[in-house]
Amino acid sequence: MAVLLTIFRVIQVIVTYSFGVFMNVKIAVAYLEELKQNIQANVLDQILLSMAITNIILQNFLTLDHVLHAFDFYVLLVEEWHMFIFVSIISLIEYSFWHTSWLSMYYFLKLVKSSNPFFLWMKARFFSFVGFILLWTAIGSIAINLPFAWMIHIDFLHNMTNPTINNYEIEMSLAYTMFDIMLGCCLPFLLSCVALGLSVTYLLQHVFRVKGNESQFSGPQLNGLIGAVKIMITHLVSHLTFALIIAGSLTSEFSVGVNWDVVFWALISFYPSVQSVILILGNTKLKSKLCCGRCK
Repeated sequence: MAVLLTIFRVIQVIVTYSFGVFMNVKIAVAYLEELKQNIQANVLDQILLSMAITNIILQNFLTLDHVLHAFDFYVLLVEEWHMFIFVSIISLIEYSFWHTSWLSMYYFLKLVKSSNPFFLWMKARFFSFVGFILLWTAIGSIAINLPFAWMIHIDFLHNMTNPTINNYEIEMSLAYTMFDIMLGCCLPFLLSCVALGLSVTYLLQHVFRVKGNESQFSGPQLNGLIGAVKIMITHLVSHLTFALIIAGSLTSEFSVGVNWDVVFWALISFYPSVQSVILILGNTKLKSKLCCGRCK
């Protein structure tokens, strides 16, 4: 059984690392080439570039974690390295959740037309300072997870006779874990839901106006708006799915059998790959860049 689990981990690492890194590197390179040509990156490009770079870093940390587990190298590391890898992975995952929120917010602000002073102020601030928003979100994601370095204790188990069970247990503060989940997973999910709900409501109003020939949008424009909403929904579903996986993994306090541990982290390792596919399929400009680059 232990040999089969090791083989499964190795195959999974090869597949997820190859696909996840390759696709996200392609996305990052596509936008970096624009910057080299002195083309000003717009708000959407900044968010997508940040998402791609985050996914690349996350995929490398996930792969490192899987390799250490697959070959039992973790027992050779001091506890500080365990903490560094754990905090890095959780911070990067939660930062990617915030990316989904800012992407949903971008589509909402781009889609909705309103003369409300507060809406115009929020739109101007978001479009002008999205780079700072992304930076401070990254700092915040690290800050709320850094206390785990002092709140987690690892107990290595000796003389184990069952190779299908973890050879260590991680003890952590359940209260702080729940706080971290609320702030790093639930809050960005709630923000995404609000932006998505308002966007869908606004879009439905215009769909009804189209039928009455009162809409300011043409057919192609309306199809583009519908496509944007579909992408927001897809991002939100992937966000919710992986948030539930993370929540289940964290609240289990990592004292579960290795079979479930493998399942949890195998699913998590696919997150960067899934995000890259959604980014490419949901952005016509990006698809054209990648297709043109491949033709060349």
